[in-house]
Amino acid sequence: MSTQNSEQIEKYVLFNKNHLPFKKNRILQIIIFLFLIGWILTAIRPANWTYYLLENIPMGLIIIILSIFYKRLKLSNFSYLLIALFFLMNAFGAHYDYGKTPIDEWLKDSFEIKGKYYDLIVHFGYGLLMAYPIKQLLSQYTKLHTFWLYIFIFSLIVSLSGTFEIIEMWVHKITHPNNPEKHLGLHRDPFNSQKDMSMVWLGTFLAIVIMIIVNSRKKRR
Repeated sequence: MSTQNSEQIEKYVLFNKNHLPFKKNRILQIIIFLFLIGWILTAIRPANWTYYLLENIPMGLIIIILSIFYKRLKLSNFSYLLIALFFLMNAFGAHYDYGKTPIDEWLKDSFEIKGKYYDLIVHFGYGLLMAYPIKQLLSQYTKLHTFWLYIFIFSLIVSLSGTFEIIEMWVHKITHPNNPEKHLGLHRDPFNSQKDMSMVWLGTFLAIVIMIIVNSRKKRR
């Protein structure tokens, strides 16, 4: 197979910007099919139905928006793949009430480490996986380039993370007025929210570094 043909296949599979009609976009259909299977599995007997719904309702709303504006957003299949991975990470954590995931239990049993480490992984994944889809959107609808584009991506993701922490606090105060700390998963850690946001910072920074390296290599080619 020639180099030109392999590059065309790569663009079609993940990075195409021609925006195929959904009926012809087989790769996206496969991504959605696998995502739905994973999502359904996480919905089977979750540890706490109320918590599971609270974590997944925003995800469902975003999916509806992406579906309605599919033609206008013109995201690549790779962006949809990254979004699907992050949503599955979040649904998996919500299934186990975030504090009791197999990863947390394994750390507790193997190393006697207590805490919500999977929660930190998901916050890291948010920054790492959502940076590229946001970059694609900003590249299409703004005139930002290079340095200022990456600054805006970083600022937007971090600010959205902080906004979510605030919304989460008020939702749990309203739904669990007697003991909101339990369902917020603080585990007597007063710096839990700060640690979560620090992981978002780290994930976003790493994603931006990767994008800069990839773009610089493309320019050299």
